[in-house]
Amino acid sequence: MSASPKPPGGLQAAGTSLWRAVLADLAKGWELDAADLSNLEAACVAVDRATALERLVEDEGLTIEGSTGRTRLHPGIAEARLQRTAAAVALARVELAPPDVRTGALSGRQRADLRRMVSRGPA
Repeated sequence: MSASPKPPGGLQAAGTSLWRAVLADLAKGWELDAADLSNLEAACVAVDRATALERLVEDEGLTIEGSTGRTRLHPGIAEARLQRTAAAVALARVELAPPDVRTGALSGRQRADLRRMVSRGPA
């Protein structure tokens, strides 16, 4: 088994923390492939962006004055939410363990596929 991959350069504290937490949760003996690492990096970057936006909103307040002078919700709130959603989507694509081996009865689609293959005869 190889050593755990180091967090990509440029990640901030929140992204680095997420990177390490995900790698710590891997099933014993399981390693992430390139696609998993790419999705994990995307999630970490999104978490860093969300954290930065949340700090900005904390500093500037929940509302800002719009171009017409009216008070409106700080745009960082919506963008932070989008970044958190993007992180969740990317994380959902990371395989933390080998897929479960499914045994038992075939599904209806599997049975239909099998019937089609058998009905065609040998190739």
